[in-house]
Amino acid sequence: MDKLSVEQKGQLTKMPTLRLQTKLLGIGFEEETVEAMDRPALLDAWANAILAGKDKPKPVVASTPAAPLAYDAQLEKQKLDFDKMRFEEEIKSKRAEQKTS
Repeated sequence: MDKLSVEQKGQLTKMPTLRLQTKLLGIGFEEETVEAMDRPALLDAWANAILAGKDKPKPVVASTPAAPLAYDAQLEKQKLDFDKMRFEEEIKSKRAEQKTS
């Protein structure tokens, strides 16, 4: 903890014990290990994590589907043309069925 800047030490000593525990769990400490630590041990462990650069949040990967990139009018026209052609073929097929019945 001696190697931290004055600002970092101040922030660290003001941090609640529960927050220290949560942060240590977040960087991979075992729950049993963290629960067994007293406050000075928690402060020391988090100070070492800061010095090692492990205190930086990991980038979050979005879990929601990405929005479509862009509206492609030509593609939409092709889809509509295809649907129209399929519909017309269904109508022809039904009419042919009716004629044979």
